Amino acid sequence: MLRAVADLNIAHSGLLTRPCVTVSVGVATVEPGGDYSHEHAVREADIALYAVKSGGRDGWSFLEPLPAQAAGRPDAGSLLLSTG
Repeated sequence: MLRAVADLNIAHSGLLTRPCVTVSVGVATVEPGGDYSHEHAVREADIALYAVKSGGRDGWSFLEPLPAQAAGRPDAGSLLLSTG
């Protein structure tokens, strides 16, 4: 998706750092059961999204749950950041 949007070369005159539209994506997974909710999954994806944005945008990141989360600690998480 990142490459497809970049290949469109859509001008973005309001952006000072990049001349064209880019895509930033945050992804999270949650294990079924436990204390997880839709709101929790969205919050984790949002954390991953803002990690991309703070790293310069035009990329993706994935928030992967740690084993502690499966044990009921939804505040634990490991952020794997990849830009591309």
